[in-house]
Amino acid sequence: EDDVPTSTVLHDMLRQLAEWYESDRATNQAFVRCTLQAGSALIPGWFGSAQLLAEAITIGQNRGDIRADLDPSVAGALVVDGYLGILYRWAAQELPPVELVHELARMLDILLAGLLNEAGSHTAH
Repeated sequence: EDDVPTSTVLHDMLRQLAEWYESDRATNQAFVRCTLQAGSALIPGWFGSAQLLAEAITIGQNRGDIRADLDPSVAGALVVDGYLGILYRWAAQELPPVELVHELARMLDILLAGLLNEAGSHTAH
């Protein structure tokens, strides 16, 4: 939507992922741990997730609320990297059960501090 800030769109994307993982916490934590122990990539098509985020960032650049000098592919991959790092710690039970959504939002707020133009510096949170 044209009137939704890019920061809100990105927060919503990560919140939906976190809510899905939290919907069956024990099973999803076990899945993540087993996948990692098997030496497999957690998200086989992780590039697709990074590309989806990059598209949202590109839209934000076109609207002027994301810095135009940033490579959206690198920024999208960085968000995915942060998401996976938090997800791995969550699966290892290093985060309390209610913290996945909160931790992802905090990570994104830090990244947005470098992504947003001064005029678009408000966050969804």
